[in-house]
Amino acid sequence: MPRPVLTEDAEQLDRDDREQIRHTEGKLRELYGRRAALIDLVHQHSDAQKDLYDERQRRQAAVEDLYQSHQEMGRRLTDLRRARDQGRGKLEEAIVATRMIRSEMPKGDHATPDQIRREMADLEHRQQTTALPIKEENSLIDRLRSLKTQLTAAERDRALIDGVVAKRKALEDAVRLRKVELDQIQGEFEQVRVERDRAMTGIRTRLVDVGGLLAQLREKAKARGEAMAKVDAMSEEIRNLERDVNARIRATRDRRVEAKRTIGDYNRQVRDSVSGERGYAQAADAQLEELMKRGRVTLRG
Repeated sequence: MPRPVLTEDAEQLDRDDREQIRHTEGKLRELYGRRAALIDLVHQHSDAQKDLYDERQRRQAAVEDLYQSHQEMGRRLTDLRRARDQGRGKLEEAIVATRMIRSEMPKGDHATPDQIRREMADLEHRQQTTALPIKEENSLIDRLRSLKTQLTAAERDRALIDGVVAKRKALEDAVRLRKVELDQIQGEFEQVRVERDRAMTGIRTRLVDVGGLLAQLREKAKARGEAMAKVDAMSEEIRNLERDVNARIRATRDRRVEAKRTIGDYNRQVRDSVSGERGYAQAADAQLEELMKRGRVTLRG
């Protein structure tokens, strides 16, 4: 179907529009490529954000586990401190009891029952084997009687002393046992305290790491936001250019439709206003001349 003939001005506008459309379409192709690259960059930032977020969650979970362990060790230290205080109290009680039992020992120097028995045996042997004067004999007998009394007292004291010694030994053993128990508690306390301090150091180090990841997340979010802003701005520019192209295409189509409608109107007017071949030709020439005056169509050789 032949293309409607336009006036020179309309034809120039048509050429200008086609040229502008070609230029705009070239620019659109460039913008499409740049926007696609920006969208890929946005996706890269999003993937990096997700990786950083997952790593931060993993490290945060490790911090939570370490913190829980730190709390448990703190409770253990509280229990050990309480046990240590109780152990010190028991040790002090054992030491006091040991000092008290020593005061129950008989005062002064006393001969032992064995010593008294040996002296009595020596005197009895002397009495039996030696002839002594009456005075000396009586003195020896008095000494034997005195030794018997001392022996009774010494045996009584020995039983008391043996009981006190046994109690003192038991209390001294208790003191040593309390010291061992206290040393064990103190040793465990120091070990747990060191482990808790180490856990706190680990928590602080990991928190610094988590904070660093959070800073990286913010940087990626900022970079992604900047890239998205560029995508939005470029998309708006693309929409404006596409609207301009569509408007020029519509303008070109409208000019041709108008030219086609003008010719159709002209033909109908000719058919309606004249009859006969000659009259038709005259009317057509007149109408065409009128259209050319108005600048709506043009003739080309």
